[in-house]
Amino acid sequence: MKKIIILLSIVVLGLALLPVIGNKFIEDTLKERIELLASHGLEIKNSSTEAGYLHTKKHYEFLLKDSQKFVDYLNQYADNQIPLYVNAMLQGVVIGTDLQFSNFPFNNALSLDIYPLALSPETTNALMQEEPELYKNFISFFEKKGILYHMNYNILQSTFDGYIKDIQEEYVLKDGSKVTLGLMGATYEGTGTLVAPSSLNSKISNMTLHVFKSTDELNFSIADFNSSSTFESQSTYSSAAQVKNFVLTIKEPAVDTVTLNASDVRISISSDTQETDARMNAKSSFANFDLSSDRLKVKAKNFNYDIALSKIDKAAFEEIRLLTAKAKNRYSDALALEMQESITKLLSKGMTLHIADISLENILFNDTQNLEGFSLASDIVLKEDANLSQNIALSPMFIAKNMNIDTMFKISKPMFNAIVASSPMVGISQSYAQEVDKMMVFHIQFDSKELKVNDKTISN
Repeated sequence: MKKIIILLSIVVLGLALLPVIGNKFIEDTLKERIELLASHGLEIKNSSTEAGYLHTKKHYEFLLKDSQKFVDYLNQYADNQIPLYVNAMLQGVVIGTDLQFSNFPFNNALSLDIYPLALSPETTNALMQEEPELYKNFISFFEKKGILYHMNYNILQSTFDGYIKDIQEEYVLKDGSKVTLGLMGATYEGTGTLVAPSSLNSKISNMTLHVFKSTDELNFSIADFNSSSTFESQSTYSSAAQVKNFVLTIKEPAVDTVTLNASDVRISISSDTQETDARMNAKSSFANFDLSSDRLKVKAKNFNYDIALSKIDKAAFEEIRLLTAKAKNRYSDALALEMQESITKLLSKGMTLHIADISLENILFNDTQNLEGFSLASDIVLKEDANLSQNIALSPMFIAKNMNIDTMFKISKPMFNAIVASSPMVGISQSYAQEVDKMMVFHIQFDSKELKVNDKTISN
């Protein structure tokens, strides 16, 4: 009995000492990450630690001392390079970070609040000269942590979730413009490293921007935004986004009032380079699209777009990807020529374009002119041609000799007639059309030598 009591006492004492010993795993990880940031342009301006029995709290203020080094570090993880003007705006920015973690070694959860404390000196000077009241508002906004990212991060499992603090701000600019902006219900979750996550999901309940000056007005709002992305690498990924409702209104009584409204907007894109050849897919759709102005009203319903590129040479595709990323920030004539040669190389390897569907159910103009809709499906095969570069130098039309096309195009009679009315030459195609269920149908086939429409050969 005595031995059991002694053993239990040792166990209890050990458990009691665990918080005192501290969470070495998190401490070591934090030290490693801070050293990594320091090596890429961030330095600690201020720091403090509040150690309790159960939890430890740390506060850091990071100064972005070398924004170029930091931007170069971020750019290595993405094709979309951060623009140079953003780089200049980041120089000298101060970011606050509050951390809290458990002192028990087996708890690997970390809670963070990240928020800006100061703008860059360049932005600060510009605001103080051009918009002194706005600058004061920004200072007050930062003091109350107006922009705050909260995150819960499990270091061991590499999972995270969090939210962006709701924003509802109103400013008056020097010219009298009243600006109101809002962000509500922004949340996110993901897996992997924070700089380059392997998956990321986000939601925004509502985002608004309202600018008003005298009689002119701009309104922008997005409701129920959702996105989901997975990343295997920079060239193998899948991303999708959905917006329940999108509204943009520009009111200029002296000119016009334009309102754009779209609902159930969906966009997705994916790229896969894990197989022998590369493949890309792109899809988009909307349920309703309304555009109205003082002179024109357009109502469109059920648009869909679904295409895929396959059998793409991976080496040539990767070369173009890298050149495109480079061109976004450092464009030059030499780079443009290099891209042109790279695109020609890619085309010379051949590829297949599959258009599963491009369609519009209905479009109505000015509430009276119903043009109905159209649909298109197509398969286009571009054959390999080692001499493509020399051939298109003689004539760009040489590329057509490497193509096989099989397309089914259906267009409503009202839409076809409207096109003919504005472009009479299009009327020539009517003799090749077939009428099926009140639609003008064109089955177009091209095999590099012969062009047929509904089995009728079109001579040169």
